[in-house]
Amino acid sequence: MISNSGIDPFYSEVSIRLKIDNRTEDEDILQNISNVITYLWDPIIKEFPEIRLNSFYRCEKLNKAVGGKSDSKHLLGQAIDISDYRLSILLDWVKSNLIYDELIVYPTYIHISYDINKIPKSDIKINEIPL
Repeated sequence: MISNSGIDPFYSEVSIRLKIDNRTEDEDILQNISNVITYLWDPIIKEFPEIRLNSFYRCEKLNKAVGGKSDSKHLLGQAIDISDYRLSILLDWVKSNLIYDELIVYPTYIHISYDINKIPKSDIKINEIPL
């Protein structure tokens, strides 16, 4: 599944390096991925065409390999981690233009999730743990 903007939600440099098959055929996860692409990724990439996608869907094995939380929304295909050299501008734009259920700000990237069952919550959390 690749969106019109060319994103591959299963791509991961870590999964390639560790030879982890990061694909899924779970219909619920595929629907979640489609929602994230439609409601988060596509609007973001239209506004910020040079943005970097750091993480999207993660299978359990990949999530463990990258030190992800056991309840990570990446496991459900509901979250993306993105970075841009204009992080504060990106953050302001996301807060003003998108509907999401969780927004976590890390020092070098933003984690955004879209769970259709929790929209709109739009909580912002600032992670103060350096990565």
